Amino acid sequence: MQTFEMELFLPVEPELLKEDLFTMSGVNYELAPMIKMSAPEKWGSKAITQWPVNEEIFTSTISLFGVIPIDRHRFKLLSINSSGFIESSSSLFNSVWSHERTITKNGSGANVKDVVGYKNKIGLLGSLLKPVYRSIFTHRHKRLKLKYAKIS
Repeated sequence: MQTFEMELFLPVEPELLKEDLFTMSGVNYELAPMIKMSAPEKWGSKAITQWPVNEEIFTSTISLFGVIPIDRHRFKLLSINSSGFIESSSSLFNSVWSHERTITKNGSGANVKDVVGYKNKIGLLGSLLKPVYRSIFTHRHKRLKLKYAKIS
């Protein structure tokens, strides 16, 4: 399995971040404008912390620039707690997609940590996609820095 992790500090209280980031609109804000993830209204309007665990919840279409479908992602959460979640899903490309996000207090702000692991269905493709996936999370963290730097 390929893995990587990224962490950033934001000058915002953890509770505010959790309210904002643990939603599909928060996820799509981070991914914009490159990628958009669909969600049924039933789940898109609920905080991720209200989703069930240990069951496939829904299938999301991943679209490039919000219009060109590039993958289908079947969401499944393994755990949810007060500081984050662990997702273990699958997609057309990956037999396993694992994403753990935690938000923890750090002085006057919070650390946001993402740990990503995946197993691609076509062996070598996993190594080729790692820089792509890392760049997506780098983009997500840059979007968060831009948004929350304005608040402090």
